[in-house]
Amino acid sequence: MYFSLIIFQIGIPGAKSLKDKRKVTTSVINKLKNRFNIAIAEDRDNEKIEVSKIYLISLNTNRRELDSTVSTIENFLSNLPDAVLLSFEHNEDFLSNEEYV
Repeated sequence: MYFSLIIFQIGIPGAKSLKDKRKVTTSVINKLKNRFNIAIAEDRDNEKIEVSKIYLISLNTNRRELDSTVSTIENFLSNLPDAVLLSFEHNEDFLSNEEYV
């Protein structure tokens, strides 16, 4: 089983309050959840109103499909209407049956 951990930050231009930040961040998270089979969470320790840090993990038995998913997610995030992708890093690894049994 292959997995990819993705950590990305989005900038939210024009956000003046936590409410503005939450609205955009929640929208991005919901769109990603609906489009991809992933686990996703926001880093709530970030106090900056105009920046959100989000963690995402994706699993697949096929490495090429996982790479394609990661690329599609990055492309999706690069074209957000209400936010700007500030950083995108991902780490891939492989779990053998013995490791998670």
